This record gives sequence, C-alpha cells and structure tokens, in this order.
Amino acid sequence: MTKNNSPVFLSTQEERPVELPLDGSRVELLRLRIPEHLYGRQTKLDGFFQSNFFVVGMEDNIEPVQLPYKYEIAYQIMLESAEANYSPASSILLDTVSGVQQPVRFDVEHNTNPNFTVSLPCVSGDLLLMASVVETQGGVAGAFVNTRSMNALLIN
Repeated sequence: MTKNNSPVFLSTQEERPVELPLDGSRVELLRLRIPEHLYGRQTKLDGFFQSNFFVVGMEDNIEPVQLPYKYEIAYQIMLESAEANYSPASSILLDTVSGVQQPVRFDVEHNTNPNFTVSLPCVSGDLLLMASVVETQGGVAGAFVNTRSMNALLIN
C-alpha cells in the first residue's frame, strides 16, 4: 500500500469575541486541529486577526485635550503536543498602534489587523494562535479580538 503524499489544505476561523486582559495574560485566540495521520509534514501556515480596543472619552467636568495612546499586542504560534505541552512554533510577533485621540465625550473604538506567515519543518500536534497585551498607554481600555483565521498547507 502506498501513502498518499498529496498536499493537504486545512483552515479554521472564528468570529466570537475573545477578551484580551490588559494585565498581559496569554489567551488562546484560535486552534487549528491537525489530524494525527498528517503529523510529520512540512507546513506553511498563514492567518490574521482583528484586535480591537477602546480609547476612553473625556469626562464632562474635564477640559478637553488631545490624548496620546499606545496599544501593543504580542502574538505567537504554538504547537501543542499529545502531552498537552506547548512549544513555540514561531517567534513572538508584535503589533503596535499609537496615535492621538481627539477630545470627545465618548469612547472611541480602534483596531489593528496583524497577519502572519510561518513555515514549520515538521508538525506533530495542533497549532494555536496565542496573544497577549504587552503595553497600553493613555486611555486604552477594553481590548478584544473578533475575527480571526488560520490556513495551513501541509506538504510532504
């Protein structure tokens, strides 16, 4: 019996909100399940996510001023082994958004859309997209992720 060595395409996506704690805690954003019979294959993984955050508005009794802000998120692809251990499958990637919020009396939502491409020599478990908020400055609050997606091409 011969093995089928044809390329295999796997994909996953979600749109439910996931809160990103501002204390730096890592959160699993997405999991791509790799069937065991595909272990050992070289993999090209690409994906993206949309990270949203709020800049808090001014109070009514405060003189309106421009408010500088900074939001930095770290994300990384992890490989989960059969023993439920995690090992890095990519370096830590960073995305930073900074700017100046004009004076307004309401919270303003901002977002960033990091994307990634990672090549892995040998996959032997599920692939996870993990993220954490690294730094916030100014009136940044309420960080979360909505849309996210990962696609993998597994070749022999």
